[in-house]
Amino acid sequence: MTDFSGDWILQPKESAFGFLPPPVLRHDRIAHNGPILEATTRQVDDNGDNTVVRRLTIDGPPTEIEVLGRPRSISARIDGLELLVETRFEVSGRPRLIEDRWTISDNPERLTLRRRVEQTGGAVRQTLVFARQE
Repeated sequence: MTDFSGDWILQPKESAFGFLPPPVLRHDRIAHNGPILEATTRQVDDNGDNTVVRRLTIDGPPTEIEVLGRPRSISARIDGLELLVETRFEVSGRPRLIEDRWTISDNPERLTLRRRVEQTGGAVRQTLVFARQE
């Protein structure tokens, strides 16, 4: 299994955000030890400066977290060479699904997160590219 540990900074110029604006900053600090993955994400965007901590057991039961004051259910599993992280929540009573597929490229200094957000009106697709920090 790929080890996703590291400090990762989003590279907006290498990423694709669809019709959504890029964040001003995104920094992910990931500690990956066997099936346990803890990701602390700091993001600065139109919602302000927010930090979210996700502690997951890969192939384990869903974990409940809170993002911007709303509950979300998050789970992770290995899918081929990717880590698939699914986040489920509701907006105005309508279900939403965020599907993130994480990979480390042949260059271990790059983490790619391919995101699909299922929502009313159709899916939004993004590709977020991160550079490892020292």
